[in-house]
Amino acid sequence: MAAFEKKLSSQAPLTSAFKVTSALKEVEGPDDDAWKIYEISVHTGDVPYAGTDADVWVSFRSSANSLRPGDWLQLDNTEDNFEHNKVDRFYFKHLDLGTINQLFVYFYPRGNNSNWFLDTITLDSGDVRTTFTFNRWLIDEGILEGTRN
Repeated sequence: MAAFEKKLSSQAPLTSAFKVTSALKEVEGPDDDAWKIYEISVHTGDVPYAGTDADVWVSFRSSANSLRPGDWLQLDNTEDNFEHNKVDRFYFKHLDLGTINQLFVYFYPRGNNSNWFLDTITLDSGDVRTTFTFNRWLIDEGILEGTRN
């Protein structure tokens, strides 16, 4: 498992060309067979005080049509996300990504009790489901790479 690589605060602001939603019916994007709907499932660990109110983004590299370096998907909606032993689901539409090789989390703590115990993140296209294990506390701002299962 890689350590935090660098701070993002010194880079350009995080951007995303993709709308992430919390409901499958709200997914936007072209109606074309080359595009797939993806589900991101984030499991917060089952340890005391595991939840957080921090800001969380993800990015990934794949065998085809990866997000460009610097493209991040913010995982946020109207729900109280990333709480103790909870699975939060987010959806987006993208060209077929093929095999997901790497998944990165950008963690930006804010507010009281912002530490977070991230267990796993799963990316599911309906055809291929890939899980990345983190199984660790995130305390400081930074980027962390998950271990592909």
